[in-house]
Amino acid sequence: MHRALPLALLAWTGCARPTTPTPGTGETGHTALPPPVDIDTIEVTLDPYRMAPLTAVVWLAHPDLDPASVVEVELALSSDLPGCDPLGATWDPHDPAFETAFGLSDWDPAGGLALPVLGMCPDAEHTVALTLRTPDATFVAETVITTAPVAGVDGEVVTVALADSARMAPGWTWLGKRVYDEHGTLRWFGPEVLTRLDDGTFLAGIQRWNVLGRKLTGVTLPEPLQAHHDTIALPDGHLLICASTPETTIMKGGVERKSGNDLVIELDDVTGELVNSWDLRRFFDVDRETVSAEGSDWLHLNTLAYDPVADAIVVSGRYQGVAMLTRGGEHRDDPEAGKSLVWMLAPSMDWGLAGWDGSGPVDPRDALLTAVDARGRPYPKEVQYNLEAPGGPDDFHWPVGQHGLALERIDAGRLRVLLFDNQGSFLFDGPGTIANGVTFGRQGDLSNDRAQPPYSVLLEVEIDEEARTVREVFSYGEGRPDLYGSFNGGVARFPEVGTRLMISNGTDQHDPTNVLQPSVVEVAEDGTEVFELRIDGSRYSAYHGGRVDLLRPWSAAGDP
Repeated sequence: MHRALPLALLAWTGCARPTTPTPGTGETGHTALPPPVDIDTIEVTLDPYRMAPLTAVVWLAHPDLDPASVVEVELALSSDLPGCDPLGATWDPHDPAFETAFGLSDWDPAGGLALPVLGMCPDAEHTVALTLRTPDATFVAETVITTAPVAGVDGEVVTVALADSARMAPGWTWLGKRVYDEHGTLRWFGPEVLTRLDDGTFLAGIQRWNVLGRKLTGVTLPEPLQAHHDTIALPDGHLLICASTPETTIMKGGVERKSGNDLVIELDDVTGELVNSWDLRRFFDVDRETVSAEGSDWLHLNTLAYDPVADAIVVSGRYQGVAMLTRGGEHRDDPEAGKSLVWMLAPSMDWGLAGWDGSGPVDPRDALLTAVDARGRPYPKEVQYNLEAPGGPDDFHWPVGQHGLALERIDAGRLRVLLFDNQGSFLFDGPGTIANGVTFGRQGDLSNDRAQPPYSVLLEVEIDEEARTVREVFSYGEGRPDLYGSFNGGVARFPEVGTRLMISNGTDQHDPTNVLQPSVVEVAEDGTEVFELRIDGSRYSAYHGGRVDLLRPWSAAGDP
């Protein structure tokens, strides 16, 4: 984040004030800078859209100020509250990126200039200093903004155990509806963010918002579709959405049941038109209960990703695995045309035909990847079935109950997938067994697993699509049972610094003594920690997250 400049410097441009100016010139012959003009018309709107209580809009006006002539704005924010570090930023208020991210053009642009204030702390008094530069003059304003406590974090204690700023990815830590600075101080609270977009806006539900809490779109899903878990944006702006409908059914154990959490839809984000869909019953075995016996919630779709090279989507089904499906273009008349199952990342045990009633025609076994070691040698059947962990120096974890997806395309035939493997330590009990992972109802025998207590894994695998193999290239979490999270969780990758982020809610739903303990850990390529944040006393289950620069949200990294 940008640091605040001393207030004495904010009134001047890059040239220093002459020490003994003479009329019209300084001692060196340079023209003396005119004194800054104080702005006395200052209107502050705290939480302008009633969605982000640590934000404000400041509207400034002066008889001699033409808002169109302002070429640069400088913000300096400070507070006497311990742990609420000062910050600052410089903007071009006419930059299209500025307008897209903050959307202030509707604040009476003819009469004054509206500017955003972000990064304030809860229950604190802040001094906001603003400098507006035009070709002919500099205008300055100062005001005080007092924020209230944020009810959504009452009783929580945030601890940052480590923050190696030289190795961390830039920005502050975004965790769902919160943003924390490097000290663990809350600096933003708003809608539940699912995805950050490159232009500095974000998706919450299927709506696009800005960081001031303004809803920018109003698209809705056609009835009776409902959105859940995840929404991402495709390169053409369309939305890819996890969806459900009460109209889908599956044949399970010889009984037809309602199903849910098993559709992906593509929506035009402008018109709201449904332009594509994927019925995941066509590609997975709906009767397979190896990981879960939750009945109609047979798949539990939870995360989406898109591979632009293959023009394909990647889906995470908590109870079945991770799969790539071709996009098939935009088929409004026949939404199922042109779609196929490219590969499936899941243990090979107990798969049958796909189809709502198990009659195919897709056979998921044809798409299952074979796990190999670092030299490309397949592991034995027991490892392929997730009945045993590999021996020797290599390791391999099948994703079980996973969340979060981040993709990195190596070349046309190789892809890396980063995910949060919730049940990284779990092994299956044997062919024909059910509920081998943690579900809300029951779980299998844990005595044969890799570890007790269990652990989750920040897992990265490399998939060779031509050879149809998968190998583990990175994992973190073994030996950290405190980071175990039986549900939710997420990941982010920061290629510019070579680190990865693991998000866990830190609780086991089958342990009545456990409480939610959201944690964020950033690790380097060598597996060493560079950042670690933990929240105690929370009722919040961590899911999506990354890094963000609140003051320049279009420029920060960290979206999964």
